[in-house]
Amino acid sequence: MDDVAVEIAKLRIWLKIIEGNSWNEEFGRLPNIGVNIVAGNSLVGFPVRGDVQTQFGAIDERLPTLAKKRRAYKFENKGTRQEVMELEQRIRRDRDEKFLRNLTHTFESEVADVEEFDALVASIPDGELHPTVQSVKAQRWDEDGDTIALSEEDKEQLADAGFEWQEWRDTNKSATLDVGERIQEAGGARGELAEHQDIVDDLRRLLDAGFVFDAIERQPTRYDLDQITGKPLHWDIEFPELLPLEEANGMHPEIEFDIVIGNPPYGDILNQNEEMFTAPYLTGSVNDVSAPFVERQLQLTAEHGYFGNVTTLRLIYQSSLEEFHDLLRSTLAPARVACFGMWGRVGVFENALVRVALLSGQKNTETTGAIHTSDFTVFNRDNRQHRFETLEYSPVDGLVLRDRIGGEGSDGPLLPKIGGETKHQLLTTLKEQSDTIFDDKYTREQPDRDAHSVWRTRGVGYWMNLMLGKLYDATDVDPVYFDSELEQKTAFLVLNSSLYYVYWMTYGNQHHHNWTQLSAFPWPDESVVEEYEDEIVELADTLWSRMKDGFSGSSFRMTPLRPIVDDVDVLMGELYDLTDEQVAYTQSYLTDLGEGSARAGGSDEDLTYSPIVAETD
Repeated sequence: MDDVAVEIAKLRIWLKIIEGNSWNEEFGRLPNIGVNIVAGNSLVGFPVRGDVQTQFGAIDERLPTLAKKRRAYKFENKGTRQEVMELEQRIRRDRDEKFLRNLTHTFESEVADVEEFDALVASIPDGELHPTVQSVKAQRWDEDGDTIALSEEDKEQLADAGFEWQEWRDTNKSATLDVGERIQEAGGARGELAEHQDIVDDLRRLLDAGFVFDAIERQPTRYDLDQITGKPLHWDIEFPELLPLEEANGMHPEIEFDIVIGNPPYGDILNQNEEMFTAPYLTGSVNDVSAPFVERQLQLTAEHGYFGNVTTLRLIYQSSLEEFHDLLRSTLAPARVACFGMWGRVGVFENALVRVALLSGQKNTETTGAIHTSDFTVFNRDNRQHRFETLEYSPVDGLVLRDRIGGEGSDGPLLPKIGGETKHQLLTTLKEQSDTIFDDKYTREQPDRDAHSVWRTRGVGYWMNLMLGKLYDATDVDPVYFDSELEQKTAFLVLNSSLYYVYWMTYGNQHHHNWTQLSAFPWPDESVVEEYEDEIVELADTLWSRMKDGFSGSSFRMTPLRPIVDDVDVLMGELYDLTDEQVAYTQSYLTDLGEGSARAGGSDEDLTYSPIVAETD
């Protein structure tokens, strides 16, 4: 989108060419690839996403000429870049209007003042106020921007303009004008154009009177194109030489690339006008711009072509992105996702503290693919390269978290970040033991009887730090209640174990411990819990006592307690029927980032501890 970024890209390519790349004279001259490096808003423009009125006639008859000029300039050094740019510019003006006329969807936008309203109306062609504008919802706001009730005087003004409201309500805070209905009721006696102008005049008077149009349902217009970041990027103009024009038969052909690589922006950064153009995308409802960027890139990737993206890991761990995950499955076979977290200030990028996803795959829309993920990979500066070189992937099928691992409930869905076979088998083992889950065992409402509570913190780092008592007041500390002391202490140990930490990292974002994760974790077999009742009670009391000893007022010193947690992990192996390899995997998880770092233990001469569970084996 940034012209400066384009110039930097050109410079970097030129520097790469001259740095010593074994070029020989017999290779021939390099093409003028500067015409391929352009700035624009790649989410807006041809090819259209979603439903369109028609693609017949959408092709511009000047595109073959443009393609010929570009080839001659790039590969034969004939003509000038200026000649190419002038023809592109002439075509682009017409393409913007044709693009708008190909859109059929409507979108709700807000207009709060006359100036903005007049700019919008000026962009609507004569006689097309309807169907361009479908309806208008009017409100009054107070000085804080909150909606206030309509007075009788307000209703009189709105009624004169054709607005209606729900009469049965005691209080009304909005009224709506159906533009098509008002035009129809006018009967064409004065002419439709005159009625259009009357509607515009009435709406302008309402804005002058202090009303706000909270939602105008309308189609995109030239006004919206003028409000987007950058200019619309019509891919057929930028790369006409890739269009199979001889096969078009009047239809607009698809433009495709064999390899597509991207690093899109992320976050909820689109303005309402840009959201109007991304609304038809399958991912249009996703509140992160990276999702429609990925969708656009997949659209531009040729069948059996290759796709790669560096983007935010939010697209994987956020529970509201099922449409995006379905898009990956339907487009790539398989979609591979390398998942990267952060250790302190060490992440994938030196100066950007973000959790990163590397998406890659080969496009194949002829079959339903799968999503394969790596573990939630964290590294320090010493083992960074090794981590990158030894990534493993496993399919997520059957292990997506809903009401339980692999469940069909309404919670989630949360994609697992898996990695190698050991973790895949560990999750499968937990899935097989999910007949009873934590949600079956606890309540968040304090019971009348004696309460057996465990306290959860919503913000988590390298230790879960569940508590048997509330040691400090904070808004992110919440209790859950169990029926018995044995259930309470079992839950306390399970939730502080390395097994649960691995599970939380698998389905979490490396920070928030949410209710879906806690509720869906399997509860161990009751008979095994009873068998180890003495060990559970003693080990829970020991861990809690040592946690309180190391409490600083708002945090725990867990590193010295690593030997106790190791013993808890041995107990988890018994409670969940884990193999020795699986127990060892959980115990070693994130312990290789340095002594005393992450979940690694540290030397502490003051800690004396004899294993409770290990001695019983």
